[in-house]
Amino acid sequence: MKLNLSPALSVTLALCVCGAQAARPAPKAPKVQTPAQVLEAAAQKIDADDLLDHIKMLASDEFEGRAPGSHGEALMVDYLQEQLKKMILVRCDEAQWRFLGLSLAGYNALISLAMAVVALWGVLAKRPQSQA
Repeated sequence: MKLNLSPALSVTLALCVCGAQAARPAPKAPKVQTPAQVLEAAAQKIDADDLLDHIKMLASDEFEGRAPGSHGEALMVDYLQEQLKKMILVRCDEAQWRFLGLSLAGYNALISLAMAVVALWGVLAKRPQSQA
């Protein structure tokens, strides 16, 4: 069995997929910053006095040496968890980047599907012809 995809069929399928994605309006995404801008903004938020206070707190006798399995370790873990709860974190379940209305995960799915089709086509093309 020989699978013959004509170029017209391939182009038609590609246009259908792109057209279906373009028909949906993309949600308004917040302004995307470059990594350098994010790093610069984060560096401006670091206060040397606050950082020194955290270091002094973690090194204090209040944590009883922080040995593994000790009461001091439990106190340190509680302190760090409280500090993490105060931070503003970026959600991972929202698309931060879109191109032509499709997120990076969407492009990943399309490329994976295309590669699977090419692999299947190659397997079917290499299959020996049965003699009837």
